Amino acid sequence: MSNNQNANLLPCPYCGSTDIRTDPIMFCDDDGEHAGVECMNCDAIARHERWNQRQQSTAVPYAISEFIAKKKTHLEHYTEQYSYAEPDTNAVVWDSEFHQQYEEVISEFIADLESVIASAQQGGDA
Repeated sequence: MSNNQNANLLPCPYCGSTDIRTDPIMFCDDDGEHAGVECMNCDAIARHERWNQRQQSTAVPYAISEFIAKKKTHLEHYTEQYSYAEPDTNAVVWDSEFHQQYEEVISEFIADLESVIASAQQGGDA
């Protein structure tokens, strides 16, 4: 970033450049005169307090939920293929320790991902 006094600024919302400047940028809009941020790559300009505001895309959460659904389906098929329930106890028995460990790793991955998503939706850190 060139001449950037605020290291917390995100890259340009239009071109992604980090070559932005904040001082001495002043511009006027319908609300008056404001301190601004300018992208030196594409000349985008915005109020300093609005530069980091981004419209949240619904495509990413949808893609993540689709990914989780596919992983859960994969895990169900995997479990059906490499394990069985004992007739007397209904306890799951795996064909090998490898298959059991694989199932545990994938189950943990899914749970961790769902936890991160839930935390992000609540505005916190996981």
